Amino acid sequence: MIVDHDTVLLTASDLTVASNCEWQLLASLDHELGRRDRPPPEDDAMLARTAEPGERHEARILKGLRQQCPVVEIEKLFDAAGQVAAIVATRSQGGRR
Repeated sequence: MIVDHDTVLLTASDLTVASNCEWQLLASLDHELGRRDRPPPEDDAMLARTAEPGERHEARILKGLRQQCPVVEIEKLFDAAGQVAAIVATRSQGGRR
């Protein structure tokens, strides 16, 4: 989750959290806004079990994409300046093959 002034950007992980527990997402937002401590992580045995094969799958897909075209990789955690840089880098690659 990225909060920049009046903009909140949710990641895929945030959406997963919200689908399981709206309170967890809102508590995370409150933390980002400085209203509370970070909420405790929820133990998810299924997530832990599927993470490794999922990461291997993503690595295979990324490898294939790199062989086909330029790939812009965006850091998972970045500030507002990093957000702007990611948008610029992504747009500059649009349409190139």
